[in-house]
Amino acid sequence: MEREFITKRGLNKLNKELEVLVKIKRPQIAEKIREAVSFGDITENAEYAEAKDEQAFIEGRIMEIEGTLRTVMVVEPVVGRTVSTAQIGCAVGLSAGAQRKNFIIVGKGESNPSKNEVSSDSPVGQAMLGKKIGDRIMVSTPGGNKQYKIVKIA
Repeated sequence: MEREFITKRGLNKLNKELEVLVKIKRPQIAEKIREAVSFGDITENAEYAEAKDEQAFIEGRIMEIEGTLRTVMVVEPVVGRTVSTAQIGCAVGLSAGAQRKNFIIVGKGESNPSKNEVSSDSPVGQAMLGKKIGDRIMVSTPGGNKQYKIVKIA
């Protein structure tokens, strides 16, 4: 089984989502199904079919989260430590000419573009991982390939 890396914040988010799915959503959908069955014949019961589809989605997501939680390794933020290479938890500064961009590398599925947080499995995240200040990286974007220089790792 391959390890996935995640920040403590990402782990907390997954645990909260799992708790909501198991303790709130699962019982709600079970009640919807009971209610739909009470209407009688389920072969042409739209409410029943919809509830079963929703149940399948919820159960699938629960299985997905539980599988992820079995394989994750929590990575502590780099704040206050000296690092020489970009890794999960690092803030990385990139430049392309006069253009400057700052990103925080987070674990798989944790990205938040509005906070400049990029997932380690995204094209930008993958390009930065393991690189040092001064290294150049190539990132494939919808507008074509872009080259950046790493100017800061914190």
